Amino acid sequence: ASVRPALADIDTHGKEIEAVNPNVVTGFSSLGPSADGGLKPDLLAVGTSMYMATQRYDPLGEMFSADGYAVAAGTSFATPLVSGAAALVKQKHPGFTAAQVKSALVNNASTAVTHNDSGDSVDVRWLGAGLLAADAAVAASITSDPATISFGSIKAATALPTTRQLTIKNSGAASVNLSLAVAPAGASGGASVTVSTPSFILGAGASTVVTVTLSGSAPPAGIYSGAITVQGGGSSLRIPYLYFGPSGVAADLIPLSGGSFDGVVGGGSSEGVISFKLVDAFGLPVSGAPVTWSTGSGASLIHTDTVTDSFGIAAAQPLLGPSPGSYSYTATAGGMSYSFTGIARLQPVISSIVDGASPFLPGSFAPGSYISIKGSGLSDLSEVSSPATLPLAIDFVSVSFDVPSAHISVPGHLTYVSPTQINVQVPWELQGQASAQVKVNVGFSRSNVVTISLAAAAPAFFVVAGNVAARDLPNYQTINADNPARAGAAIQLYANGLGPVTNQPASGDPAPGGPFAETSPAVVTIGTQTAQVLFSGLTPGVGGLYALNVVVPPTLAPGVYPITVSIGGRTSPAASIVVH
Repeated sequence: ASVRPALADIDTHGKEIEAVNPNVVTGFSSLGPSADGGLKPDLLAVGTSMYMATQRYDPLGEMFSADGYAVAAGTSFATPLVSGAAALVKQKHPGFTAAQVKSALVNNASTAVTHNDSGDSVDVRWLGAGLLAADAAVAASITSDPATISFGSIKAATALPTTRQLTIKNSGAASVNLSLAVAPAGASGGASVTVSTPSFILGAGASTVVTVTLSGSAPPAGIYSGAITVQGGGSSLRIPYLYFGPSGVAADLIPLSGGSFDGVVGGGSSEGVISFKLVDAFGLPVSGAPVTWSTGSGASLIHTDTVTDSFGIAAAQPLLGPSPGSYSYTATAGGMSYSFTGIARLQPVISSIVDGASPFLPGSFAPGSYISIKGSGLSDLSEVSSPATLPLAIDFVSVSFDVPSAHISVPGHLTYVSPTQINVQVPWELQGQASAQVKVNVGFSRSNVVTISLAAAAPAFFVVAGNVAARDLPNYQTINADNPARAGAAIQLYANGLGPVTNQPASGDPAPGGPFAETSPAVVTIGTQTAQVLFSGLTPGVGGLYALNVVVPPTLAPGVYPITVSIGGRTSPAASIVVH
């Protein structure tokens, strides 16, 4: 579970920002108990307004920051704090078992947190043992296994007393005189918790078993919790316990899976089922409750549960309708309803893969260059990527390149997606491979797999309006019939697939501005004459776009000429260039 920090934070620009109302449980934290009535969560840690290192790899991905730092929130961030504290405990106590490490963290937690961010009081279902105190955990030498106790749901027919056992271990270098106490001390809801051994001496390295007993009568509907304290030898452990009096009356219907899902027409949910949990006012499952299901137009359900199971859970398998669009599915139980939504799309299909510059170029593709994937259902939308660093996904569309024999699986970096075409850079990581398997992923919908051939170089010029993509130098005006190349002048040509470069950037990253990313020697031929090549390499500031700075042969007469580039033993298809 997650709490707000107690100290001031720092925003992404290094400015301190105040944490309002700190040390409260955040609203997005999950609420216990566990499905079997167990005590969960075990522990709280800070997970709100956290200034942290983040990714600067995918500009359209989650948690992107150009400087690599951001402020974020989530139990996903509270969890690694606990993991780090566990590592510190293990470092201090290398002989600790996993159960002892857990006990050190849980049983030495702080009790500073008492409310949630709405101002309501919270109990063990929100808190577990309390707030992580890494320093106390590292200093721990007395541990308990297990670290928490749950007696579960105590129904009227449940036979009391019922017992649980704790193994208390002393990992310190000296004997300790330990005393145990239970709070609250008296009966709670007609039942009470006691320990078999209120005090004992535990030698260095020794352990003992303490029996914890819940006795009395079955409690009324409600939640009952407290803690067993273990004190002595400088240690103070707090072992939380929990039991329930179930009401059996449904109070909440909680969606578990498939609340909003996507898939292909006529298909199902990527999660397999839509499901929910029915609980009473104390979070206990309500089992055996009748369940009814209904669907919107075109949708259908199979394998539907008609009653909730022992965990209060019911599920059904949804099928999307025959046309792209939105479909609804409603579950009703305990007088409450929840509507699930499914989005259907056409099955993504790759029909062909062509060179990004020359769609008629036969053969193979070079890592680092662009390809165009043709087909149907390849995206829900059409969008062009604008960041300098190419993203891994656009509108939930991604492309994977796999070489199973070499244990390679890498994503492509996208420049454009649409229902019928995707433009993507072949990852540099595929250099040296003969082929790769290509697959398009649209959300959770997968296309067919197409195998492409790879080569060190597969040169081709980009073409615009029938002419080679080129600009004059140094003015960078587009060369065409209205602005022809001049004999003896320098021009810049744009190409694809020229192969490996020096100072090679990472896949999707813009080419460096110095030292430049240069290819092996290239030969450019205009008409029948060889042009002087001044530079051949990646265009600085752009990912994967090759540029060739060449001098147009001074003896060329005005006219339209074929132009080719040769590199790595391969020659590009001929494009056209206008010379004046």
